[in-house]
Amino acid sequence: MDGANFNLLREGILSTSMGGQMGRRSPHARLWIYLCLSVVLPTGIACTDATYSRGSATATKNDSGAAGSRLNPTGTASDANDDTASITGDAGSVGVGGASASGGAGGGNAATFVKIAPYDFESGTQAWAPSNGEPGTVASSPDAHASGDRALSIAVSSTAPTSYSVAVSPPMPGIPPGARVTFNLLLPPGALVEWVEVYAQEDAGSGYRFTTKHLAASTVSFGFWTTVTLGIPADSSAIASIGFRFHTADAWTGSVYLDAISW
Repeated sequence: MDGANFNLLREGILSTSMGGQMGRRSPHARLWIYLCLSVVLPTGIACTDATYSRGSATATKNDSGAAGSRLNPTGTASDANDDTASITGDAGSVGVGGASASGGAGGGNAATFVKIAPYDFESGTQAWAPSNGEPGTVASSPDAHASGDRALSIAVSSTAPTSYSVAVSPPMPGIPPGARVTFNLLLPPGALVEWVEVYAQEDAGSGYRFTTKHLAASTVSFGFWTTVTLGIPADSSAIASIGFRFHTADAWTGSVYLDAISW
């Protein structure tokens, strides 16, 4: 069969009988067309803005923003909640303008949603600073991290038992009533810290009410990241600030770390 008749056959205009004569479309011909097109056109993974063929790509949960396109299969995007969906596997080529697409090796179809912390301190202190007039110096540090490559370090240099407090005001995005705020903190081995505390303070609508979670140092594993979750009251007014406090037991110089704060 020549190329022209093949194209007509593919479009369903012509068909062949078992004897090879041109004529009315037969069930055998329709089956042959189906099998032919199934081989030529691969199966892809459908996303709103692109078709990926078992390849590697990142798209948003609701495919908003600058998601990967047909010309940019590895594009990234995030929605208002910073939830991202990843499709794993080696990169595969993407069909453009009706062309066939080849798939990457070993790709899976499952999407994994990852919650990105509003405060990860990768690009700086993100407006966290010493509060309540208490001492200490904060910095984005590569010396320790619960996620990513950096964390917030709080430098300590005390000559006697001393309280330290760092906070951000107001937290962004806003924290809704009933939310659960997660803090990750690290006390290095040998740190002379007596207790730690995380807190949230509401605005004037509730009389600046505090919600706190206090932990004795004996309940924290020194040298390991500890996750502390603070529940915001269901009847809370707007959260004006969230923070972290700790108290040294004696003279001590070192750093305490805070990272991956989310809700």
